[in-house]
Amino acid sequence: MTITAETWCDRGKMLYELGDFEGAIAHYDKALDLDPHNGDIWFYRGNALDSLERYEDAFASYDKALAVDGDLAEAWNNRGLVLVELGCYEMAIASYDKALFLEPESHEAWTNRGFALDELGRYEDAVASYEKGLGLNADDENIWYNQGLALEKLRRYEEAIASYDKALALNPNNGAAWVSRGIALNGLGQSDAVIESCEKALIFEPNDGEAWFFHGVALGIVGRNQEAIASLDKALEIQPDYQDAWMAKGTVLRSLDRYGDAIACFAQAIEILPDDPSAWYNKACCHSLQNDLELAITNLTCAIELSPQKHRKMAKTDSDFDGIRQDPRFQSLMQRKDNS
Repeated sequence: MTITAETWCDRGKMLYELGDFEGAIAHYDKALDLDPHNGDIWFYRGNALDSLERYEDAFASYDKALAVDGDLAEAWNNRGLVLVELGCYEMAIASYDKALFLEPESHEAWTNRGFALDELGRYEDAVASYEKGLGLNADDENIWYNQGLALEKLRRYEEAIASYDKALALNPNNGAAWVSRGIALNGLGQSDAVIESCEKALIFEPNDGEAWFFHGVALGIVGRNQEAIASLDKALEIQPDYQDAWMAKGTVLRSLDRYGDAIACFAQAIEILPDDPSAWYNKACCHSLQNDLELAITNLTCAIELSPQKHRKMAKTDSDFDGIRQDPRFQSLMQRKDNS
């Protein structure tokens, strides 16, 4: 009995549904041996390769499908998805535009296009693309969430929060949306609301370092310092190279006059990101408050070398340096001319 290309393809689709992507590809290849000009089979093969994260091979398969039939809107869309995975965002947008020319009502293509635009930093265009998607399907929590991310990057925090709230109305268990909502609230300086949102996030995402970080930062702002340190320690347990968390923990410890512990945190931050002038500056402040002139000058010099105008200006009026302000070395550092 001769097995037809259609039968090989159907078996491939069945294996794909079962999660046997390698087996599916083998069957699609058998089908293509018999019918190499079948665009649908090339498309299904591309999907299986995509599922295996073999993105370049998937791209080639989608191109084969489109060479046979350029009107396969879903192939254009999925081609765009693998191009995003390959970091080819401009090409991905062009692919989504082809899909939308064929199927302008595809909310998936509008959403995927928005994501690619976001990756290029074209946040206004991304928001517009997400709006198109939401006009076609307002019940997709992921579109609301992604729109919120783009709005947040534009510092349109209130609109971002509204988008996150829409996502959370559709799925209150969306931990990522609770985290991002907390970050947007932080942008508005609403610390109590940040704490509440991050605590919601941590119910669903207890290992989310970013949620612990913003929770800790907000707790520090409202003066709940011991709780802040505990939350920042959680963030650092999850992500030991989280430079912002080391900086935030150092800042809280400094506010508690625990200068030695704060210095250790700023030193960790410097080890992770040696070119951060703020870490050097804060470390210098702590050394000055300990009346350690040598280390205060050494660290302040590093901060000013990295950011001459900002950190020299800050040091001239910062009360943390009052104890060493009359020292000739400090005064010389304040008066030194920048090379720039």
